[in-house]
Amino acid sequence: MEPLRGIRIIEVTTNASGPLATGILADQGADVIRLETIGAGDPARHVGGSRAGVGAYHAQMNRNKRSMSVDLKNPLLREPLLRLIRTADVFVQNSRPCALDRSGFGFEDLHKVHPALIYVSISGFGATGPAAHQRVYDPVIQAVSGFAAAQGAGGDPQLVRTIASDKVAALTASQAATIQRTTAWMPISVPSPMLRCHFGAPVPQSRTTSCGALEPRIQQAPSAVARVTLAEEPSGSG
Repeated sequence: MEPLRGIRIIEVTTNASGPLATGILADQGADVIRLETIGAGDPARHVGGSRAGVGAYHAQMNRNKRSMSVDLKNPLLREPLLRLIRTADVFVQNSRPCALDRSGFGFEDLHKVHPALIYVSISGFGATGPAAHQRVYDPVIQAVSGFAAAQGAGGDPQLVRTIASDKVAALTASQAATIQRTTAWMPISVPSPMLRCHFGAPVPQSRTTSCGALEPRIQQAPSAVARVTLAEEPSGSG
């Protein structure tokens, strides 16, 4: 059964959270087309073991998809890419806030040419707040959210070594994309910050840490960063 057959998704994502989110949708029948940077492409292509030049990690994350090598900054490619995007139902990206705006592929840019497009943005700390433009990876979110401290059981913080934060963000983004596509009657930008998604995970210790009741054992990742970011990013902002 492929409930998403007939839905087309264009993605500009790298590493884990974005590719995994769209991979989940591709598993359910969505037509997913990746736009990768000309040259090296997604850095995850070179992670882990490989066979015939194809990395196992990249193949798992990007199963059931098609891919194109493009230069989003090339003005000669803008119109052909916009024609492709007009055929899509959902656009997914996991660049830092405003990064695609500079290339002319931000929400406002694409809304003008495709008013019904659902635009999903996966970021670390959201589009606003003091940490919005920081480069973020899975271990950072595990630390700031208190998840690593919870795994330490009172000792030194311990990471969950299966990119837990990336997976939580990917699951949240994929769900948001499908629900908005089936219910929205207007164009919408769907933010999916990894930190906010992780706070929804049922880990009592990390929830307590985020409220300031416990002092997290985290170096250079104070709980105040999490509190300020969440306070300055109202629900629904993009």
